[in-house]
Amino acid sequence: MLFHRRPSVRMAYGFPLLIVLVIIGFELYAYYNAVFGYLVDKNMFGIMDGILAFIFFSFLILLMASYYQVIVTDPGNPAKILERGEATTSFRQISRREDHEALIENLNTSQTELASTPEGEGVETRQRPNGNANQQRTQSSVPVQTRYCQKCNAPKPVRTHHCSMCGRCITRMDHHCPWVANCIGFGNHKYFILFLFYAFLCCLIVGLQNLRIVMHAYDVSEKEGRRIFNSSSTMMGIVLSLAICISVGGLAAFHFYLVATNKTTLEMAIYGRNNPFDMGFSNNMNQIFGKNRK
Repeated sequence: MLFHRRPSVRMAYGFPLLIVLVIIGFELYAYYNAVFGYLVDKNMFGIMDGILAFIFFSFLILLMASYYQVIVTDPGNPAKILERGEATTSFRQISRREDHEALIENLNTSQTELASTPEGEGVETRQRPNGNANQQRTQSSVPVQTRYCQKCNAPKPVRTHHCSMCGRCITRMDHHCPWVANCIGFGNHKYFILFLFYAFLCCLIVGLQNLRIVMHAYDVSEKEGRRIFNSSSTMMGIVLSLAICISVGGLAAFHFYLVATNKTTLEMAIYGRNNPFDMGFSNNMNQIFGKNRK
C-alpha cells in the first residue's frame, strides 16, 4: 500500500510509518541524552555502559532492518502455493494422523460460516476455468476443497484470506497492520515478530538508563533529582519506554505464541482451541523462522 499509484493513498498509509519513525527517533535521542548528556558529563560512563551502548545500537540497526523488511516483503502470494502444489493446511502436511478428520470437518464448517458473513461473500467454491467444478487437491491423504475468491477471481488455498485494505488474498494472513502499511502474513510474519522483539529490547534499555540517571541524581541531591526528572527527554524517555515495553512486549509474546502453535489471529476466531494446523513446536517454528520456510 505504501507504493500505491495514487498519491493520496500513499500519504494516508505513510503517515503511521512517519509516527513510528518519530518514536524511534525520540527513543534514540532519549538514550543519547541519558548516556552522553549525563553519564559522560558526570564521569560515570564505564565499561559496562560502553558494552550496553554497543548492544543498544546493534538492536537499533536490527530494529530498522526488520521494520524495512516487514514493510517491503510480500506477505504471501497464494499463486506461489498453488504452483508448488501445496494448497493444503500448513503447506506441507499434518504430522498427527488423528487430526485429519478434525481438519476436514473444521474446514467445511469454516467455509460454511464464512459464506454466511459479509466478509465471506467473496469466498465460494465455484467452477474452475477448465470446467471442473469443486475440484479437489490432495496431499498427504488430506483432501481439501478448492475455494475461489470472487474479488480476486483466483483460487483461494486453505489458510488464505482476502484483505479488503490491500485488495488481494494473503497466504496465512494474520491481520492488516497500518503501522507497517502492509498485511502480516506468511511472508513477513517473521520480520514483524523480530521488529516487535527488537523494539521491546531497545525501549527497555532506554527506560533503564534514564531511570538510572534519575536515581543517581536524587542520590546527589533532591534538587538535582527533580531537575533531571522534570526534563522532558528524561521523563518522556521513561514514560514512553515503559508504555512501549508493556504494549509491544505483550504483542510480541502473543505473536510468538501464535507461531509456536501454528495459527493466526484470524484462525483463533475460526477454530478456537481445536487447531488442526499444529505440527509440534519445532516444526511450527521452522515454518516461519526456518531457513527453508514452507
